[in-house]
Amino acid sequence: MPISIIEKKINSNLAKIEFKRIHIEYKSTHNLKKSILNDVNISVDIIEKNKFHVYIRFIDFHEILVNNFYYNNRRFKIQLNKLKSSESIAWLLISMYYGAFFASNEIANLAGYFNFNFEQSEKDILFNKNKAIDNAVALAFKESDTKNFFGELSLCDEPNTIKISCRSAGGKPHELSWTNLAKLLSFESNDSDVIARTRRLKKILTSETRWKRPNTIRNEWNYSKAELYSEKNKDNISDIQQYFNKYSELQRWARKPQEYPNGISDDIISVMFVLNILEKVMDKFEIKLLNEVLKKKSKTKNVKSLLPKRKKKIKKRK
Repeated sequence: MPISIIEKKINSNLAKIEFKRIHIEYKSTHNLKKSILNDVNISVDIIEKNKFHVYIRFIDFHEILVNNFYYNNRRFKIQLNKLKSSESIAWLLISMYYGAFFASNEIANLAGYFNFNFEQSEKDILFNKNKAIDNAVALAFKESDTKNFFGELSLCDEPNTIKISCRSAGGKPHELSWTNLAKLLSFESNDSDVIARTRRLKKILTSETRWKRPNTIRNEWNYSKAELYSEKNKDNISDIQQYFNKYSELQRWARKPQEYPNGISDDIISVMFVLNILEKVMDKFEIKLLNEVLKKKSKTKNVKSLLPKRKKKIKKRK
């Protein structure tokens, strides 16, 4: 699976911003968008009608990044739990899609790609925070209808500070999510299997011909197959849930599509394939960002388990 490729891309971004694991108090109000709007230490430069830059100190951004991951990871885990309690095929499939969607957004964030939606009142706040000199450009930005922005992280001239360059994003949020994820994929590997699986994943995320993008599949499930929501076919649900846990089968499908029983389609398998990959990436960074201390304790416990057990003394009978 292309898990290692995605992990490498994220680790490269974390190294660029000199990220070190930190202990923080998690707060729902301390996410990136709210921090940009409300934190006086975060500055904004409006460059064009549909473009602006955000400047954040390393130390502040590290906290925001960990806080974001904590809450988004919780939401992702809740969505995974819904897969186990679904009573109709449609709810199972939609839960599967949204689990992948939430993970995709968070993984892209860790790699330095962001999607923002600013309402008019929030654009007013950005206008008031603007540090750039050209007020006419800032006013045009404030009065424009643009709401969706794509942000990309980079370093700037100011030391220990990141810059997020935000520009107008033409696509819809769900479409942009998969586009961002596709940017993390490269074919720098000596393993032909990894390259084949990565190529399959990228085709799913970007194609509208042979392979459907996940958001296209979601729209079909939502709007073209409404009858599925009234069905309660436990047998089919069980088949799909069981198939999701067959990691080796999904690997084989990534190389060459297979024939599936019980009406399981390529659409279902492709979303499963995406979710399976992203779940494993999320697990890796849960350990890296949140549970490093627990990981060390676990290692210590494993080491102790390898030590020879002390033999109990047997009392001799008199």
